[in-house]
Amino acid sequence: MSEPAFPYQACMWLLPEALLILDMPNGRFVMANAAAERLLGYSQQELAQLSPADLLSTAEGGRLKLAYEQMVVGTASRREWIARPKTGPAMPVGVTSVPVTIDGRTHVLILAHDRSAEDPATQQRLLLALAGERLALSLEYDETLHAIVQLVVPRLADACWMETLDPNSEQQQRVYGTAADAPGADVAVTMLPPAHATPAADRTASAATAEALFRRRLPPEAFERLPLVAHGRDLGTLTMRRNPPRQWTPEARSVATALARRAAQAIDSALLWRTAQRELARRAAILRITRVLAESDPGSDRMMEVLLHEALAMVGGDVGGIALWDAPSSTLIQVFSNSGRSNGLPVSLDNSLSGQAALARQPVISNDYQHDFGRGTPAGRYGARVGIAAPLLHEGRLIGVLSVGSRSADVRFGADEVEAVELLAGIAASMLGTLERSQLQAVTLAARELAHRLNNDLALAVGVFDLLRDEPSLSADMRAMVLEAADGLERVGDQLTQLQRLTRFQTRETPVGPALDLDRSTHPYLDPAAPDQG
Repeated sequence: MSEPAFPYQACMWLLPEALLILDMPNGRFVMANAAAERLLGYSQQELAQLSPADLLSTAEGGRLKLAYEQMVVGTASRREWIARPKTGPAMPVGVTSVPVTIDGRTHVLILAHDRSAEDPATQQRLLLALAGERLALSLEYDETLHAIVQLVVPRLADACWMETLDPNSEQQQRVYGTAADAPGADVAVTMLPPAHATPAADRTASAATAEALFRRRLPPEAFERLPLVAHGRDLGTLTMRRNPPRQWTPEARSVATALARRAAQAIDSALLWRTAQRELARRAAILRITRVLAESDPGSDRMMEVLLHEALAMVGGDVGGIALWDAPSSTLIQVFSNSGRSNGLPVSLDNSLSGQAALARQPVISNDYQHDFGRGTPAGRYGARVGIAAPLLHEGRLIGVLSVGSRSADVRFGADEVEAVELLAGIAASMLGTLERSQLQAVTLAARELAHRLNNDLALAVGVFDLLRDEPSLSADMRAMVLEAADGLERVGDQLTQLQRLTRFQTRETPVGPALDLDRSTHPYLDPAAPDQG
């Protein structure tokens, strides 16, 4: 590490404070004095292979990136960091850094001072200042929870248990953090789903184990439980544990209270940001779906694909389907799934999530799909573990059901996901219903005009056939032909009348492509919630 040579390098080596020089282009240290070796426990040769990120807690990654971005040659900056020495626990260090240009290359002169020996009041102020910086780095919810745990452990407590609430005051997230066993290692953070959304087997295997590890049969005075409140709203609780002989002093409790207050504000900001992101994503999805619905034929593969894809993306699912209600047969038929166009498989009204949504006329959720429905449904056979189904309703009439799910054991659906799926189902039903009504109106008007013209044009033909029917001179074969032709004209009139009584737009496949299914399109609507009607 003797190259390149720096001015006053001998004086730098003798400084009582730790001094390191960082070569910015390659991100490696090119010089460290004896005090830096003592502080960090690394030799000069070892430090030459390391970068600043290797010497800091992983929780400092975001701040380090920001520090690089804010560096200006010739301008000094001061920050507090949590350093990881080669041996021993992590320690707070105060760092003054000055970027300079030497031989055309940018280097950073770094002076580091060990703050772990400061008096308790100073260390507490440093912790709160560090909390302000770290919690301001990210608005992402999970990253904020991680940052809170890494601020608490191990400087303020040996372990912590945090439970957060959603806007409906239901448990949203549980986080367990504890100091790692290895000296200098990072804090171990475990994210757990809310208890109400976790199957019993998973609760036993994960949450109960984590909570038991946290409690450890210690006396009540080992714990400090603080509410997380921001702007008058209850966001959860933060419980900290100190292992004997470490005790909670009045000063430590004061710092814990101040830290909990900052944590609550950070969680509140993260929740607001997540809500804003969710709303923006929903608006973008709505725009895409609306555009496709306007440009595609009702029930087309393109329309189904986009609707299902957007629904899966909004809830983080990987399995789903769209089933349409067939009134003539009183059957819910799956027509599309995440693997493409389905083969018209009937879906049980009683033993499927989609069927329950159709009967209830409202969204239905299952966070233990295999237990509730097993492999008796397409999603169950695909391996779904959680699911949501929302009916497609237009003016009180069931059009179909949109269902989404996930095969991941880590995914749990809640009120937010239900709201998202219900919103997309409502938009799709409204667009489908409106398009169907426009088509019905167009077909009805065309049928009315066609009936008017045919009645005028065929009046003479009908009269002639009536006269010929009573003509005694006709042979038997000719009379049969006349009667058959007259019956054909009568059927044409009946079909034109039926064409003006369409209640829905149902098609059927023919050798030349889809065609209107007149019988099914005029069949009375049957509500699945009232199967005895009709």
